[in-house]
Amino acid sequence: MKRIIVLGGGADQVDLLRELKKRGYYTVLVDYYPNPVARPHCDVHVQESTLDREAVLRLAKEYHADNIITACIDQALLTVAYVAEQLGFPRQLSYQQALNMTSKVYMKKVMTEHGIPTPKYRRVDSCDGSLVDGMQFPLMVKPSDSNGSFGVRRANNESELRTFTKAALAISRSHLAVIEEFRSGIEVGVDCYISNKKARVLMMGQVNKKPVGDSVLLIFQTLIPAAISDGAKSGIAEILDAIVRAFDLDNTPLLLQVLVNGDEVSVIEFAPRIGGASKHRTIHLATGFNILSANIDAAFGKVPDVEAFPVKGYYSRNHIYALPKVYGWCSGYEELKQDGTIVEFIINKTRGMRIPYDLASRSRVANFLVKAESRELVMCKIRRAVDRLEVYDVEGRPIMRKDVFD
Repeated sequence: MKRIIVLGGGADQVDLLRELKKRGYYTVLVDYYPNPVARPHCDVHVQESTLDREAVLRLAKEYHADNIITACIDQALLTVAYVAEQLGFPRQLSYQQALNMTSKVYMKKVMTEHGIPTPKYRRVDSCDGSLVDGMQFPLMVKPSDSNGSFGVRRANNESELRTFTKAALAISRSHLAVIEEFRSGIEVGVDCYISNKKARVLMMGQVNKKPVGDSVLLIFQTLIPAAISDGAKSGIAEILDAIVRAFDLDNTPLLLQVLVNGDEVSVIEFAPRIGGASKHRTIHLATGFNILSANIDAAFGKVPDVEAFPVKGYYSRNHIYALPKVYGWCSGYEELKQDGTIVEFIINKTRGMRIPYDLASRSRVANFLVKAESRELVMCKIRRAVDRLEVYDVEGRPIMRKDVFD
């Protein structure tokens, strides 16, 4: 039986492990939590950081692994590429490519050099001197190499900018951060698969955020399809071609995040991976394309057939947050699935996990998917679901942040 190292034990890795088991692989799951959601679906779980590349390399040798893979974890791509390169496994990215594409600093630099539209920015490695550098408030502060939205803040003045930059530099493993101008517009997530040096757009969704306090923009839902102009769609296609050329990408999924204002498109960032929060499930349901299976094929050097239908109907993936307590359980979702209000409900935590306070993507307790014949009916189903869902801590107290959907 061939053996494979799987990085990350979140909900998205459950389907990855199931698919690998169907293909006959012995799976070694690496995750630093003692009881991650995906643990029951692997052959063995090793409690180790997915970001510790030397530790993962030792594990790959110890278990005589034949390959290594992850589904949707940005920084784990670097570990995958490093171990694959060291052990001669087939790989979608070289270590240098992964290093470049998990660094927002490098990504911004290459986009600017190749004329790919992106907000004005500067690279910082300290809080010395002026940080504004001719840019206009509000400004977004981002660690160069953190997972998800951890450490991303919006600064409205000099004091906040200095505080958030100091925090971002501390979070970043390379001690680098990006400060960029905030731009208004519709944020759109573009899910693609690159094959034969051409990016095929599978699905586009409008990403909705809610201000929490003065500094956090909380992602709470995606509405599919995104209501944008044909001109914007053409602009996205041109940007994708430029990204493929600039970063020499092939045979890989690609998640692109853009801001759309009329026909104008500006790139926030992108990553050569599948989107998180069960995005692979939405893509499969909406288009018929199994991007997770295709990514497994690609990890073993096979070029998958990219066959996807245009999205029909309307969908919404919604994220559930809770107060920073110790997670107990969720309720209400079984009835909502039975009466057709929601299509599926995915839980991201196991009992006893502490819910982070930072409201980044790692703070999401669960997500649910809604499908309907119109956007209005989708919104109606979301409101019904939020009213009936609840999250409890280990002592049975309700802790769901329902205000996120107000």
